[in-house]
Amino acid sequence: YNDAKPKPHTSMRAPALNTDFFNQVVTLVTRYFTVTVRDYERLALMLFIAPAIALLVNMLFVGEAAELKALFILVISTIWLGCSNAVREIVNERSIFKRERMVNLSIPAYLTSKMVVLLIFSFYQTTCLVGITSLNFSYSNGFGLFLILFYTSFVATILGLLISAISRTEAFALT
Repeated sequence: YNDAKPKPHTSMRAPALNTDFFNQVVTLVTRYFTVTVRDYERLALMLFIAPAIALLVNMLFVGEAAELKALFILVISTIWLGCSNAVREIVNERSIFKRERMVNLSIPAYLTSKMVVLLIFSFYQTTCLVGITSLNFSYSNGFGLFLILFYTSFVATILGLLISAISRTEAFALT
């Protein structure tokens, strides 16, 4: 008399998928950063537009009331940079995203990887904006300004990713 249930064959089990959030984020950040760095035109734009804006602000705004105007331009520039860095990211990879979702790609891991890489560039851009304009303007709290602009860039990046996620085409996302 044998009441033991048959054990499933190991060959019948589905392969274990690596769905660990941290591992997915690391893999996606590495891949996304590599793709971004290899896109030389986009990389050049992301690296040189913030210093160019800061230099223009230094040249255009001179005088006593210039600091307030410069701060306004810095905030608007930060919003524009954050949105423009992120606005094409999801819409361009929609087919890749759908294919990887079929093999358990975590949506939070995907979005986190986008944010990590984009915030690295936002950090650089914000540092350039504050650092270069502080040569011309004596900000009472330069570090506080940096934090405000970086948080503004963070929110603008999220807004850009949202626009990219709801857009059907890249052209629609950019308009």
